[in-house]
Amino acid sequence: MKNRKNQLVTIVIPCYQQGHLLSRALRSVQRQKYDVIEVIVVDDGSEPAINIEQEEYSFPLVLLRQKNQGLSAARNTGLKTAKGSYIKFLDADDELLPECISNQVAMMGSENTIGCIGFREINEDTGKEADIIPAFGDALSALLMVNIGPPHIYLFWTSEIRACGGFSQDSRVDGGHEDYDLLLRRVMQGANLITHHSVGVIYYRRNGSMSTVRDRMDKTRAAVWSYNVNEY
Repeated sequence: MKNRKNQLVTIVIPCYQQGHLLSRALRSVQRQKYDVIEVIVVDDGSEPAINIEQEEYSFPLVLLRQKNQGLSAARNTGLKTAKGSYIKFLDADDELLPECISNQVAMMGSENTIGCIGFREINEDTGKEADIIPAFGDALSALLMVNIGPPHIYLFWTSEIRACGGFSQDSRVDGGHEDYDLLLRRVMQGANLITHHSVGVIYYRRNGSMSTVRDRMDKTRAAVWSYNVNEY
């Protein structure tokens, strides 16, 4: 096996009507201390279409366009095109800190490993910040209780995400838990979650009706669990 430090990492960024925020995510990739990276931006039917000044960035950058099909479909489009041994899914309005990729690649096992890293949550409405480092213990039990962090805190083996079918586009997983469903499926298949105890990504969020959001998330989590229990 090749030295992990030389393995290509693919970063997939789905984008729908957020072209004005995309440069923040791309600049955060540009600042990575790990430089064996390619980026795939999937424009999921934005109007007007997203344009990127590719010469601004030192890494290979691919821009794919498709009709609007939703977040899971956009991520899966990037997954199909990815050349990297590892893959990370980054939302257009979030960012990576400079040592994120290098720290995660260094801890990846030979197989069946998911690399996790801590995140900084920033509420853009209030300015409040919190650093969160997930502690799993038993990963399956932890996932039963909570949805552990945004999708860009994880680094996956590309081949393993392809083998499990990528992100579900099943309507039963609708409701913002596509990433939770993918993580749950991989853990149920025996994947090990390993955490690097540092903050590696920034997750921006905005205020909403917390009770409404929490109710929707609880219902979706229950649906995801029911769906996966029936599958396995």
